[in-house]
Amino acid sequence: MTKHFLFSLAAIALMIAGCCSQADKGNQKNSEASAEELSLATLLSGTDNFVDKPVKVSGTVDHVCKHGGKKMFIFGENPDDRIKITTGEKMSSFDPGLEGSDVLVNGIVREMRVDEDYLANWEMELNANKNDKKHKEIGNGEGKHESGESEENSAENEMNQIKTLRKQLEESGKDHLSFYSIECIEFKEKTESTKQ
Repeated sequence: MTKHFLFSLAAIALMIAGCCSQADKGNQKNSEASAEELSLATLLSGTDNFVDKPVKVSGTVDHVCKHGGKKMFIFGENPDDRIKITTGEKMSSFDPGLEGSDVLVNGIVREMRVDEDYLANWEMELNANKNDKKHKEIGNGEGKHESGESEENSAENEMNQIKTLRKQLEESGKDHLSFYSIECIEFKEKTESTKQ
């Protein structure tokens, strides 16, 4: 009787394990299937409706950031329809050789909100860093510059960005600005045979 009981218990355990495995596979397929394929124009016309949701979008790679390759920008049929793509957790970087290629990106839409608190903190960090650095003699008049210039120009550029964002925030009449990107899960470079 104990053999029969142990055999029944083992059979039940195998059935449960099989069901769980099938459920996991089903959930993977559902999450992949739920990634809605959109044109870039459609996504950009209602991006706030897709925040934290999976999407698939095609576009042409306009730019891959050279410092680390963690970001690339794609555009759609209209070159003004442009969005930033960032590397996901399991991705190391995008290859700069992708520039000019057509890609299909599968990822999650992310929103970055910029409000007055965000801008004030950013400005405070810039001012704190500026006060911590010793200023160097900049340039020798022949087009060569000391490293201090790029740091100062970068800080100046960031301050200009803060001013521009403050103005946009004020003109929007809202309490925040939203900037959208896609966190890439995977992407495929389209070849002539895969283009439609």
